[in-house]
Amino acid sequence: MKMQIKDIAYIRTGLFAKTATTGDIAYLQASHFDGNGHLKRHVKAGLTSVDVITKHVLSPGEVLFSAKGSKNFATVFTYEFPTSVASSSFLVLTLFRRDILPEYLSWFLNSPDAQIQLKKEALGTSIQSISKSSLEDLTIPIPSTRIQEKILDLSSLVNRAKNIRRKISKLESKMIENQIFDFIKKHP
Repeated sequence: MKMQIKDIAYIRTGLFAKTATTGDIAYLQASHFDGNGHLKRHVKAGLTSVDVITKHVLSPGEVLFSAKGSKNFATVFTYEFPTSVASSSFLVLTLFRRDILPEYLSWFLNSPDAQIQLKKEALGTSIQSISKSSLEDLTIPIPSTRIQEKILDLSSLVNRAKNIRRKISKLESKMIENQIFDFIKKHP
């Protein structure tokens, strides 16, 4: 079965706000994440509860989609994050269908096929932006929850394998470099 995103999730824009040096709510921006949508570092709280309308506070299971700039990614907001709101560079997707896992939606939005489709719809010349309507109109295949879980497991294994290959490559380079310097030391 295939459906458009607007038929499975509500989409709202992130909040535009000025941050302060202190606060009790984190203001998530795209720069807080790596290219894979993982939080890079601890995010300091820069907004207060008084500054934020309750509807903007993120809930676990919501999907953040970085809609502005050259690197668009999706990530699932979890309990590991501090109490947060998303900046205006994000579109926030709240699933209303129970048969779709937020992690699957995030995986799909990060997939090359979805990224290509969304890039075709991007607006702007210097800073490209994916519009809410473009995201709403994107069609997503919806397999059973069991298949979604298997896709996520396979994706996780692929990512682990990539990381292992990257580490092996670095270690090989370091080993060769050390051998070269050892050779230079022995043969001045």
